[in-house]
Amino acid sequence: FGRINYDFQNKYLFEFNARYDGSSKFGATQNKQRALFSGVSAGWIISRENFMKAIPAINFAKMRLSYGTLGNQETSGGNFPFVASIANNIDYYFNNVLTRGNALGNVQNTNLTWERSKQANIGLDLSLLNNKLSVTVDYYEKKVIDMIVSLPLPSYAGYAGTTSFVPINIGSMINKGWEFSATYKNKVGKLNYSITTNLSDVTNKVLETGGIDIITSGGLVSRAGHSVESYRLFRTNGLYQVGENYNSPINGTRTTGAGDIKYVDVNGSGVLNDTDRVVMGNNFPRYEYSTDISISYGSFDLNVFIYGVAKRDNYISGLGVQPFAAPNWIASGFETALGRWTPNNPGAAYPRLFEGTSSNGNYEGSDFWLRNGAFLRVKHITLGYNLAKKWMDKIKLQQCRFYVSVVNPFTFSNYEPGFDPEISNTNAAFYPIMRTATIGFNVKF
Repeated sequence: FGRINYDFQNKYLFEFNARYDGSSKFGATQNKQRALFSGVSAGWIISRENFMKAIPAINFAKMRLSYGTLGNQETSGGNFPFVASIANNIDYYFNNVLTRGNALGNVQNTNLTWERSKQANIGLDLSLLNNKLSVTVDYYEKKVIDMIVSLPLPSYAGYAGTTSFVPINIGSMINKGWEFSATYKNKVGKLNYSITTNLSDVTNKVLETGGIDIITSGGLVSRAGHSVESYRLFRTNGLYQVGENYNSPINGTRTTGAGDIKYVDVNGSGVLNDTDRVVMGNNFPRYEYSTDISISYGSFDLNVFIYGVAKRDNYISGLGVQPFAAPNWIASGFETALGRWTPNNPGAAYPRLFEGTSSNGNYEGSDFWLRNGAFLRVKHITLGYNLAKKWMDKIKLQQCRFYVSVVNPFTFSNYEPGFDPEISNTNAAFYPIMRTATIGFNVKF
């Protein structure tokens, strides 16, 4: 590891760094084990230029540029995925005799090597209005190449595990994003206040996957042209009503009736199958924002913190959408179990109750259970009072502060009732968020 820094006239800043990494997860025989990663950055303190003296409102201004590469060695293939492993005590019948033997436990990949990312960033730091206002703006692009992906193998490949994977370097993706932060501080008489606001956004796009769909657990798919791990779901068109053709499109062994979800035959084949699934939406948050407000007046102080996400898709499943489906510890924790379809309630928002969890097909992955995960949450409010010094002197205290605090007092969202919008892709088997009120005091002798 090495680094070089250069500062010219305290205005022009340069830095170069490099590191040479090795990992035991990659093979040395194919020269895949070691790699060089480097980065370069430059800064220009604009406010120290002579021409900036004509702009007194700007107290400090700095422009930043950087470009660098990094490596990732994390795989799902254990510590040595470049070599084959042997699984012992594997039984098999030969001539009707149970014979104990060994079997390959994985597929070796001697060409596996570092996943690489290249990131470029441009930023601006400003301090304005006698340092009352500070602003930071950044824009960045990060491209990942030689992505390490666990490629599933079919069971007939004959490996020891019922489901085997081989880690390979395949595909690439790019992230583009920006961040904005501003803080304003001021004092008016006895009133002191500070407001900090943050806003950021990032988009993700898979560029190439070797011509295949990379499907991960939960049916998420990474496909060129879409975000990584996007939802791959059936389209739906409401619920079947009494008298409709419940077997159009043909749904195989599905037991369908009035009140069940009506799936769309996307390819027009007349049969609903895996080819009718459509890539739609993803769980990546867009436009994350937060505001921190601090106010003090005399002996009183107030702090409020707000956080939210303006755009995100979120998928619900499990206990929250399958009433009475958890026999051991919960029957149905959500009132939505009462809003199911019945002949007297044909406009219900949820499909009919059905004995069992899957034979009527209502809980297949579909956009019926895809929700708007945007939300705004007041994370905490704290109001405090500091005892006046004359009173502390009488009782021989250095500090005495009383406070009232509320955590998670308010959440504004159109998300599924009972679900927490901050939890991604939940099956409702989560500990519910708590609204907590605290009254206390701090004393220093």
